[in-house]
Amino acid sequence: MMKELYIIGSGGFGREVAWLVERVNQVNPLWNLVGFIDDNPNTWGLECNGYKVLGGTEILSSLNREVWVVCAVGAAKTRKMIIDKINNLHHVKFATLVDPSVISSDRVKLGEGTIICAGTILTVNIQIGKHVIVNLDCTLGHDDIIEDYVTVYP
Repeated sequence: MMKELYIIGSGGFGREVAWLVERVNQVNPLWNLVGFIDDNPNTWGLECNGYKVLGGTEILSSLNREVWVVCAVGAAKTRKMIIDKINNLHHVKFATLVDPSVISSDRVKLGEGTIICAGTILTVNIQIGKHVIVNLDCTLGHDDIIEDYVTVYP
């Protein structure tokens, strides 16, 4: 059964994460991507790459079933503020997304809500915190420790 997924943030990186979800589903159909959530009312009702912007984060509190979200907002402080706002919603779970092209050892620990983009290499004994973004074509080497909410750029 596919899990109901919402992407928070409908900007450029949010659209890239939707593509990442599509790539994951081609290998292992795991996610039913329902659409985007964005607190900017000017985006509500718009369609981005085939997915609607459904409204702001308050929509999540009105849902009465288990749903999954991932926050695709590049700015770490903003991402933390958004997660703090919805973290108390017990029916909301945080998806961890890893592009199928990622090369990774089994000695990597990923925190919830983390996004690992295409072309990334993760070697050994790496710890990556919660709600981290590792953008396209990054390499993390042995013994790296990436704290919560960090964004890594190539």
